[in-house]
Amino acid sequence: MPKEISTRSDILTKDVIQGNLGDSYLISALSCMAEFPNRIKNFFPQLNVSEKGCFSCVVFLHGVPVNIVIDDYFPFLETEKNEENKIAFAGMNNQTKNIWPMILEKVWAKINLNYENIKSGNVSEAFEFLTPAPFLTIDHCTFPTERLFQKIRLASQNKYIICCDNSLNLSNENNSQIDAKLRNSGLLTSHAYSLLSCAEVHELDGTVIQLFNIRNIWGTHEWHGDWSYSSKKWTPEIKKMLNYVDNKKDGNFWICFEDYVRFYTNTHICMFKDEYVFLYERFTYKHEKLFNIVAITFKNTGKAFIILNQKNSRIYKNNKGLNNYNNRFCSMIVGKIMPDDTLCFVGAKCGDYNRLFIETDVTPGIYYVIVNFPMNSNDFIKDYNTFIKHTSINLENETTTFNIGVYSTFSNVDIKEARIKNPKDIMYKLMTSQALSFPDNKYYFVEENESKTWRNSRLDDEDGAYGFIYYDNQSEGYIHEKMTFTKLENVNLIPFLDENGFQSLDLSKNAREKLLEFELDIIKSTENQKLPSSVIVLENERNSYKNKGSQEISEDKTLEVDIIIAPNTQGILLFEKGNKQSSIEFESKVAITYPINVLLKDNKYSQNVKKNKLQYYDEKIDITEYIIEHRCGVIIKYKNKTKLFLKVYLNFTKLVNLKLLKSKLDFSKAVAEKGDLIIDNNTDYAILETVENVDVDDPINEAVLIINPGEVDFIVLLADNLYKQFSYDCKMEYDIRKVKFNIQ
Repeated sequence: MPKEISTRSDILTKDVIQGNLGDSYLISALSCMAEFPNRIKNFFPQLNVSEKGCFSCVVFLHGVPVNIVIDDYFPFLETEKNEENKIAFAGMNNQTKNIWPMILEKVWAKINLNYENIKSGNVSEAFEFLTPAPFLTIDHCTFPTERLFQKIRLASQNKYIICCDNSLNLSNENNSQIDAKLRNSGLLTSHAYSLLSCAEVHELDGTVIQLFNIRNIWGTHEWHGDWSYSSKKWTPEIKKMLNYVDNKKDGNFWICFEDYVRFYTNTHICMFKDEYVFLYERFTYKHEKLFNIVAITFKNTGKAFIILNQKNSRIYKNNKGLNNYNNRFCSMIVGKIMPDDTLCFVGAKCGDYNRLFIETDVTPGIYYVIVNFPMNSNDFIKDYNTFIKHTSINLENETTTFNIGVYSTFSNVDIKEARIKNPKDIMYKLMTSQALSFPDNKYYFVEENESKTWRNSRLDDEDGAYGFIYYDNQSEGYIHEKMTFTKLENVNLIPFLDENGFQSLDLSKNAREKLLEFELDIIKSTENQKLPSSVIVLENERNSYKNKGSQEISEDKTLEVDIIIAPNTQGILLFEKGNKQSSIEFESKVAITYPINVLLKDNKYSQNVKKNKLQYYDEKIDITEYIIEHRCGVIIKYKNKTKLFLKVYLNFTKLVNLKLLKSKLDFSKAVAEKGDLIIDNNTDYAILETVENVDVDDPINEAVLIINPGEVDFIVLLADNLYKQFSYDCKMEYDIRKVKFNIQ
């Protein structure tokens, strides 16, 4: 190894020669880094060879920089007696005699115990081993094609490290056909290439052509199609523009964007920047906590990557002998503390990758990184304590470590475990901030005549592990939302969040009765006795449903969740992914119900109000009948301001989607004179009957009200299903006397 690594990239890239190992993912990454000689020099604290025959280089192990020392023994292939010995794996350039690629390959093999363990892999693994920088893999099948060229072009302009590959499953018949086309076109299957640059050129007719300059690290097997060295598409003008050299046969070639997308399956981008530094702290995950929170204090303004590193799965698997080991699904959410003590949502990422990152523009202040390892329990979590136990089940003896780092130009960043008095508030503040960050998703309850009340949902976030439905109820009524799930795959519904922390989900077997009781409690609730928000889970009676992972819900396996949001409160229902393959589909219906005292004091909540003065011996008297129809039922009310006694017979000949409720409420004469309502807190309601589509001529339901002088009384018809239309027919007969009725 020479004392100096060449400062010329054209010489340095020739040092990168792949051997017979099958680790093109590593070699192609080295080839890309060789485009910038200083990046290669950074691996080696000392360039000279030790007298003891060893080399030292700095790489990254589980996201942490480590200095690895190896000896100067390298494997050679066994040859015949008169043949020259050949290096088995990464080769040596006979002209430069430089062995730095061999050293880095051996370091990677040492970390993984042997060379056999580094065969076949993903380019992102090499990036993680060689740099602290964040990286991403773009799947050409899922990433929007119209955005791909600009994405790669921007990465090239930023001098990021870019590789590509054509990883095909050859057992697939279509892929086998593509493999044959690849080989006929000069390309290799399941092979990584270095993407050196990209350009846009104009043909004579004005057509814009998007081109990529790619190198095969073997130095052979070049592309034979359009814009290859044998292509007739090259013009002298375009050759000059791109510094094109004819037929070098060094593995370097040009290909147009359309063919690139056609024959390559992935693009790998490592966002390495020469001027950036990596600062980090290592943490042990505390399973007894719902979320582990790390505080990062920035003192400067600028761009930064906030990075979470798990164990390197290949290294951990090889060193522990765990053939089936895979990293756990991990979630990170970042928010900044604002001057008013709110938490501004910055970003979220999740996955079972070794390295997660969030890129953001930071300003001075404290940022929280919320870390969690969701478990795919495929079930509903009833309350906070169950949720905590759920996250740590079977993990008591497992030590999960991670590090949080900042990749930026800043050298004065403080990273430490957050000291928070009430960590439950953090997720509520973050989800609230996120809900406010996506105003386009807001649904205002205009049709329900509540233009200031809204809800926001985000359940399709591919980056984050948490979806949510956020409610901001600024009305005097209770929001009801019924969610009927048609699909739940690897999704956990976790405890309901409000400003007081986590609230329980009601998962009782008698959930339908619970829901009815709740609706009745709403009817008689007062401003001073507001009911809490609640979530009631209803399972289909024919076949109770329990989410079992990748499973669609059929008609006989339905699952309904009723969400009820109290007046003038906010609340969030959280959905937690168990892994990246999570999906959720549901139908939703919304209604708003109001307590009787609200309906009676303000007609704006009623759809139709009929007012009628009763007659006594052909003379109208001060007894008023009110028929108040609202969104979820009907109230028939009588106010008696006379000294007479009133008995009303109500004969219901039709009740469709209505329950008939009756209750005696106590009023004083003074209150009755003012028209105000005082509800007895001990009032009990009784369901008389629910009738569907009855014959109008067949009286089937009656109620009797007795209203003494100075009193008010009423009956309530409540919609059996809040989300369907209701109808009714009622005949009233009145008995008005000067003497009190004899009640037996």
